[in-house]
Amino acid sequence: MSQDQKAIKLDNIIGGYTPEVDIINGISLYVDPAEIVTLLGPNGCGKSTLLKSIAGYIVPHTGSVHILGQNVTKVPVHIKIRNFKLGFVPQTDNVFAALSVKDNLLVGGHYL
Repeated sequence: MSQDQKAIKLDNIIGGYTPEVDIINGISLYVDPAEIVTLLGPNGCGKSTLLKSIAGYIVPHTGSVHILGQNVTKVPVHIKIRNFKLGFVPQTDNVFAALSVKDNLLVGGHYL
């Protein structure tokens, strides 16, 4: 399968939470459809930052994010959720506290 046909394609992602500090530096990753990938590493190495860059919570300082062949580097989170059925489950409790687990999942997983 060519690089353009990957489900997720990251090219030289550099970014972080502020313009002055790069948490991830030069990450490239290619994921085939239905492929399962695990990110492993110690606390603070950038795993969550990379996932947030893919999901759109953070816009990379440089590099590009492609989903199904489309450049979605600067596409807002809600558009990625709707158009690409992309989901992101945070590792902490920053979900809607007043909602049940099911309702939290349904926020992004509504029926089209």
